[in-house]
Amino acid sequence: MRTNVDLEVLNRVHQELKSLETKCPCMYNEFAQFIRKNRDAGYRNICRMWIGEATPEKLKESAE
Repeated sequence: MRTNVDLEVLNRVHQELKSLETKCPCMYNEFAQFIRKNRDAGYRNICRMWIGEATPEKLKESAE
């Protein structure tokens, strides 16, 4: 799977993820399971709802 994101950015994000996993391993693993279980909703949609940028209704409105 290829990406256009700079390796420096990917490495920074990876380090931050590892730090979160170290701080809260149980919650980190639960959230990872949640992401795997809900892949069909789309990673971008999940992230937009998670950070408060969208609701399910707003996501459906923008798709129509």
